[in-house]
Amino acid sequence: MSSKPIKKLLLSLVVVGALGSFTARGTFAVFNSSTKNPASIASGSILMTNSVGGGSNCYSDLTAANNNVNTGCTQPFSTTTLYPILSSTAPTPPQTTVAYADITITSAGLPVSTNSTLPATLMLYMPNCDASNNATAGAYLGGGNPCCPGDAFGAGVLPASAGNCPTTPSHSLDFFIQEYTSSAFTTPVSSCLFPVQSSTTCTFLDDTLGQFFGNYHDTTHYFSLGSIAAGATRYFRIGVAEPIDNTSNSLQGETATFSLYWHMEQ
Repeated sequence: MSSKPIKKLLLSLVVVGALGSFTARGTFAVFNSSTKNPASIASGSILMTNSVGGGSNCYSDLTAANNNVNTGCTQPFSTTTLYPILSSTAPTPPQTTVAYADITITSAGLPVSTNSTLPATLMLYMPNCDASNNATAGAYLGGGNPCCPGDAFGAGVLPASAGNCPTTPSHSLDFFIQEYTSSAFTTPVSSCLFPVQSSTTCTFLDDTLGQFFGNYHDTTHYFSLGSIAAGATRYFRIGVAEPIDNTSNSLQGETATFSLYWHMEQ
């Protein structure tokens, strides 16, 4: 049986706005006259609150000097070791064989319950996925890369820290994003968000962690989660699992460390 620890960090970013005023004047013949039309356009705000597993809120605007960015949110996964699964069907939480993170995103910030004043587009991307080994001395190392295949970087190409990937299916980690209607996380919204599937409920598919990383890794290559209204809340479950029926033990003793950035902009 193979196992593999994963870690993850969340963060939120944002902001738009403008402040301006103008004056109109006029001069006529030999008489002087002027008119003044004072006006101001106040900047709008986009704020984000991030909560993992119903825990404490993490605010994008917690520290003013950080420009509405917070890199210190709660690590989502309480399970840091994965085990092989025998079916693509996602087991019902709580689980110890797979990893789930239930994440609540609200368009609001500090002071508590201060809603954003502008609607925004909610996006998600993974700026890094780094493979390493964590086996103790003398333990078996599978030699597989849990972050493969990283398609968008080119066939078999990933950032150096992740190593090379085979051009054929690598049987690396499974990854999905499912949205729910409420904090109960019982009723899925529409179809699986990622990977795109016709079924309402997400299933585990091999190599999808690397596919997400390869295609969605910065603010110009992001996964759009659609619009979020000012003050609105949305609920997402992130699922990570070992490859289905991975009899090769290719990921035994291997580690994937990755970040997920939640980003809002107008």
